[in-house]
Amino acid sequence: MIILKNISKIYRSKTQVVQALDGVDLSVNEGEIFGIIGTSGAGKSTLLHSVNLLEAPSHGQVIVADQNLTMMSKKDLRLARHHIGMIFQHFNLLASKTVYQNVALPLKLLGKRQSEIKSKVQPLLEIVGLTEKQANYPRQLSGGQKQRVAIARALACDPQVLLCDEATSSLDPKTTRTILELLKKINQQLILTILLITHELSVIKKICDRVAVLDQGKIVESGDIIDLFTKPRSNITKQLIHAHLRHELPQDVMQRLSPQAGEDRNPVMQIRFMGTTTAEPINYRLAVNMAIDINILQANIEFIKTEAVGMMVIELLCKPDKLSLALAYFTKQQVDVEILGYAKHTIH
Repeated sequence: MIILKNISKIYRSKTQVVQALDGVDLSVNEGEIFGIIGTSGAGKSTLLHSVNLLEAPSHGQVIVADQNLTMMSKKDLRLARHHIGMIFQHFNLLASKTVYQNVALPLKLLGKRQSEIKSKVQPLLEIVGLTEKQANYPRQLSGGQKQRVAIARALACDPQVLLCDEATSSLDPKTTRTILELLKKINQQLILTILLITHELSVIKKICDRVAVLDQGKIVESGDIIDLFTKPRSNITKQLIHAHLRHELPQDVMQRLSPQAGEDRNPVMQIRFMGTTTAEPINYRLAVNMAIDINILQANIEFIKTEAVGMMVIELLCKPDKLSLALAYFTKQQVDVEILGYAKHTIH
């Protein structure tokens, strides 16, 4: 549905040259919810705006629904954009128009008759749960309601693709959940392809099927959402996950931690496991079968969509020769392991 080929974007001024995107390749399947995550300045918004050519790429091709937008005339591009809806972080509603009028605006600009507009707007207001608010103005709405208006407006022209530009960043956690549930419902009911950008892993894990991690204008990692959490490969992905899970090691452990192994040091590791493994007494079996004592430093179970994913930071109180046995055991149990360092033994 969406194919980006070798997309680059360069901004030039008299004093500097900034490369916002650097050779991005991306493919989004029809009907899926695809997330792009990264820190501020990673190039997320530039990438999203490239999909409908609000930001024309300096190099590369943008293909949406088998149409190469980068090869189109301005007239044809305007027509193609009718099938690409977009919602923004700050809603972008017209303050002087009612809820109904805001949703109807794209249809009015297309010259549709009032009867056509009404037959389209009313069902959309019902979908987003704002039928009773249609005569209200934006100032009379909550943030979540404003975003629902923006979603209905984006759907007015029957888009095949919906682009979401940090659509929940201005909302509180409870309202964010309701908006994400609405996007998921729309995705399923309308078979709508959704591409969203965010810096929040809580958004990604809630509704996305696949995800790409953007860093300094490049995609450093992409794949299934479960793999992102259980088998992160890039440093930036690990940092995002650690920040999300708040796996900060206790101060006394940090003071004892070193990157070097040694006879007087215990391995400290993060283990990640999923599915039925989350209910298994892995640490207990390791302690009983191999006589390895375990100090649990942090523990958490996340639900990624409907899948349980467990994450734990542990310190193995063992000699170095038993570390390889423990790692082999975790591998057998299909548990992913990342050694964070080695902590000096404490004296009791």
